[in-house]
Amino acid sequence: MISHTAKHLPPAMSIAIRPRLQNAYRPLVHFSRTQPSSTSAVTATAKAHDGGNTGGGEHKVLDPEFVNAPLSTLPAVLELPQKAPGDSTFPHLIRTGKAYLGFYKTGLKNVYKNFIATRPIQGRIDKKGSITDLVEAGEITRREFQLVMRNRHDSRRIPIFGLMFMIFGELSPFVLPFVSGIVPFNCRIPRQIHGDRTKLEERRAASFRNLPKGRDLLELAQEKRSVQDLTSNEVLHCSTVLGLHSAKWPSVLYPFLPPTMWLRFKLWRRLMYLDLDDILLARGGGPGVLDSGEELKMAAVDRGFNTIQKTETRLREELKLWLKAKETAGGMTPALWLTRPTEWRNSSSPSSSSPPFSPTALPSQRTPTSGKPQ
Repeated sequence: MISHTAKHLPPAMSIAIRPRLQNAYRPLVHFSRTQPSSTSAVTATAKAHDGGNTGGGEHKVLDPEFVNAPLSTLPAVLELPQKAPGDSTFPHLIRTGKAYLGFYKTGLKNVYKNFIATRPIQGRIDKKGSITDLVEAGEITRREFQLVMRNRHDSRRIPIFGLMFMIFGELSPFVLPFVSGIVPFNCRIPRQIHGDRTKLEERRAASFRNLPKGRDLLELAQEKRSVQDLTSNEVLHCSTVLGLHSAKWPSVLYPFLPPTMWLRFKLWRRLMYLDLDDILLARGGGPGVLDSGEELKMAAVDRGFNTIQKTETRLREELKLWLKAKETAGGMTPALWLTRPTEWRNSSSPSSSSPPFSPTALPSQRTPTSGKPQ
């Protein structure tokens, strides 16, 4: 039920990562609360199996409400005071510092709010067995899936982020942009997000320059079916494209630092995550129903696309091309990051021996032998 790349993991790796995989999709902290209205989840499930009414076949739900994550998972609006002519510098800096403090406090409140909201979803995950089972049964929407994923990302950064926030106070905006890895996403200021993505795109372009051009996606996908089929340099390239490791690691130390096995594991987890997210995105109506702005950009960045100076129309077209290329490749494969989007258009159609990818269901042949992500 998970990406078939799990099949190719050696026994040693399977044993080493199984305990982590069992908790890979769990919120880190649980809070007691009254069960909220489950109207959206029930409605989504009902629509997902009502092909006649939705016009999209089984599992198809053409509703942006089920695709876009809650706004509490995104950074709040940061409104900085304007310095009028004649205003003194010090009072302006005080007002600016208070604006940043308000922004960070709102972000922390939203992290807590997301903690609360994920509890009923986690209850359904525990009851079903895994989040993969919920996706296969059509009992979870992309909105809920992204809420759980982003909550996990943000919650594990709270302890050290809170410590630095208490230490630096009003000076936090001058320190935190340099340590994005410890900052919850909904506490990142716009300049920080833009700067991080600009640096990532520069690294991505430099990495692609070292790859040969003109390769056929389908042929490469048959050769590189899983992360275990990648060479150490290909693992480093894929990790760079997706931003899975910090640029602060000296390249001369690779493959010792960062360790190749660690990057393989992170890449494998990203493959599983995107496999589930693509299915839920397709069920909800595709990239066309993603909210404009940050929600659309996050979906593109997650898949290794550049977003700086790109229109929303182009980003939606590239996401549609991603789903089509994935189908051409016969399913999720790291070969998608070993080729350029311009090369996807020229790739051959899937052969009869290569089963096509279905965006509406998890293929049974991908069921791994190890535990499922929770």
